[in-house]
Amino acid sequence: MSLGSAQAHSTSGSAGYYEDQDYARHDGSHFGQIVVTLPEEKYRDFPENPSNDPQQHLDFIRRNLAEFVRRQYPSGGVVPIVRVFKESDGPPTGKAVNIRVTGTTLKDAVKASDRLRAFTQQNPELADLVDLADNRPDFHKTFKFVPKQEAVFEFGLQPAVVTRMVAGALNGQYVGKFRTLDEEVDLLVRIARLSDKGNINGTGLTEPLDILGIPVVEDSTSPILLRDLIEVKPVFEPDVKSRYKGKPTVTLTADIKPGSRLSPARVQVLVNNFVKSNTDVFSGITFAYGGEFESTSKSYASLTMAFFIALLAIYMVLASQFKDYVQPLIIISSVPMALIGVVFGLLITRTTFTIGSFLAIIGLAGLAVNDSLLLIDFMNVRLRQGKPLRQAIIESCAARMRPVLITTVTTTLGLLPMAIGIPNKSISWAPMATAFVSGLISATILTLLITPANYEAFEQLKAFLRRIFRRKATRGEFTQNSA
Repeated sequence: MSLGSAQAHSTSGSAGYYEDQDYARHDGSHFGQIVVTLPEEKYRDFPENPSNDPQQHLDFIRRNLAEFVRRQYPSGGVVPIVRVFKESDGPPTGKAVNIRVTGTTLKDAVKASDRLRAFTQQNPELADLVDLADNRPDFHKTFKFVPKQEAVFEFGLQPAVVTRMVAGALNGQYVGKFRTLDEEVDLLVRIARLSDKGNINGTGLTEPLDILGIPVVEDSTSPILLRDLIEVKPVFEPDVKSRYKGKPTVTLTADIKPGSRLSPARVQVLVNNFVKSNTDVFSGITFAYGGEFESTSKSYASLTMAFFIALLAIYMVLASQFKDYVQPLIIISSVPMALIGVVFGLLITRTTFTIGSFLAIIGLAGLAVNDSLLLIDFMNVRLRQGKPLRQAIIESCAARMRPVLITTVTTTLGLLPMAIGIPNKSISWAPMATAFVSGLISATILTLLITPANYEAFEQLKAFLRRIFRRKATRGEFTQNSA
């Protein structure tokens, strides 16, 4: 807030947890977060960029906080990790770059992640990656209770039984359920601990190794204690075990600096080339790409399937109504005409092709066929009235051109403010509107020019084929009569 009300409208902080870009909550006494709300666009004044671009301001805040951390926490001590990111305005997708490094052991995965992280930091083409981090676990000391095989079998027990004894002594053993008015609660029985709130006797376990003195088997000389059946080994275990397809995994994540020409697909190409050139170093290591790249790829694959299913459904409906297999193809040919407009529209306006643009294409598949449908239906009516082919086409185009143009103009004018950005251009919706407007204009113009020519060509081809079959049928009848 010290930067002024023109750079920050309000702030709120919380300790004990934080939420990441996917709104996943992470709890811990060492976590905290600060949420900053920017002022309205007309009240913003970012000195570092005259255009008041919030993306550039975010990068400015990120650099200043990194410098603040370096000044307040000198090297050699505990340095906090500070991550700055914008609030997501869509479904959770993860960071732009998400690389899963999978190895045979966690140690191999961590070592490979270190090499890959060093590569991304040293490669100049990947300099626009920010907030580079991984989810490697922290290791802490734990006690591993291992049954002594010979001693266990000597007293007629099984290793699994001894393991359950240890787990029951430390964590409790299930003995039944307790029913309350509205729910059932599991009942666990365990050995009392000195730190238990209800322990009024002041006796019980003070540390996990105290269970070694618990008698478990009666013997003629003296009771067999738990320490006689198990061996305690201090080991270092990760606090979190991340697995991908059943193998230990370390996930490397990063965002891409706003305005950068770098893309997640380009990062994947560079990483794959680096891995291929160092196959001996990454032996036994596999890489999988997730996050925004994975979700976007799945979305495009799903939308592609939906697009072709829509075309098939349109063809089946038209074929049943026209009772013809060729004319529906002429009508559907207006869809590629719309795609031409989408490509040139996004290219001229320098607009990124997004999921919204793909949704616009699917919408155009149903809308672009309307113009061809009106023309061909009117041409069929004129032909049934006995008009010559060329005259029927000319009259149909003259009669239906005005309704087609009016429909396109009204639809275009409705979407044009969103495409241009009046009053404000939306990053999410502008690509969809731009694709829709450009595709609809292209489909209308090319439909009025090309569809009549296609119709006449197909009708002449059908007439030519009918004449050929009639001649063959006539020759066949003449040959039979002669015989």
